[in-house]
Amino acid sequence: MLNNYSHIGFLPGNSLQSSEINEIQERFYLDQTLDNIFLFNWLVFTENYSNITGNLNDLYYGSSYYNSIPINPNLIESYYLDNLITIKIKTGWYKIKHLTTSEIAIWVYLNEDKETSFPINIPSGKYDIGLDISFEEVLCSSDEADEGYFFNSNVGGYIESWIPGSNRFKLTINNIKLIYPLEQNLSNIVIGKVRTGIDNIPSGTFLIQYNNNYKINNIVTT
Repeated sequence: MLNNYSHIGFLPGNSLQSSEINEIQERFYLDQTLDNIFLFNWLVFTENYSNITGNLNDLYYGSSYYNSIPINPNLIESYYLDNLITIKIKTGWYKIKHLTTSEIAIWVYLNEDKETSFPINIPSGKYDIGLDISFEEVLCSSDEADEGYFFNSNVGGYIESWIPGSNRFKLTINNIKLIYPLEQNLSNIVIGKVRTGIDNIPSGTFLIQYNNNYKINNIVTT
C-alpha cells in the first residue's frame, strides 16, 4: 500500500477483479493499524489526548481546517545552519485531510525526506509549514510501461491486459514549503507553524510547532 492509491475508481462495463476487493480489505486494515499506532505514538510523546486531535482553536492567524499530522511526532526535524532555518519532514506515514480527499482523513506514505529552508531575517510573525500535494487518477492501461498495466486482471499472477480493471486515485506529497501570511488560506494543507518575535518569543528565536501546538523545536539564532 506504499503506492498511495487512496481510492479505486470502478468503471461501468469493466469486470470487477478479486484483487480489487482484496485491495479494499487491505486498505481498511491498514488504516486501522496506522490509526492505532498513531494514537499510541502521540499519547506516549505528548501525554495529552487533546494534542492528537489537531485542535486549531488558538486564534493563530492562518490556522487551516485542512491539516496533516504524521504517525509519529518525531517525523519533523528543524535546525539552524549558515543563517538558514531548515525544516525537514522525514520518510513515513502522514494523515492528510483536504478538499482533494473529500475532507476525509487519508493516510499517505512519504517515501523520501523533504525539506525547506528560509533565512533568519524574515520579519517577525506567524508562518505556516505547508505540504504541496497532488491528487491524480491513474488509468488502467494495456501498455506494460504504464503504472496502470497492473490494474488489469491478474488471475494466478499473470496479467491479462485484454481484461481491464479499475482506475486508481493517487495522493502524493510532493514537497514542504513555508507559507507566508499573505498566502495563507483555507485550502492550504498545514502540518506545522513557525513563530518568531511574537507571543513573548524573543527576537532571534524561532518556535517551531505542529499545527496542534505540540512543540517541535525552539531554535535560538543569536
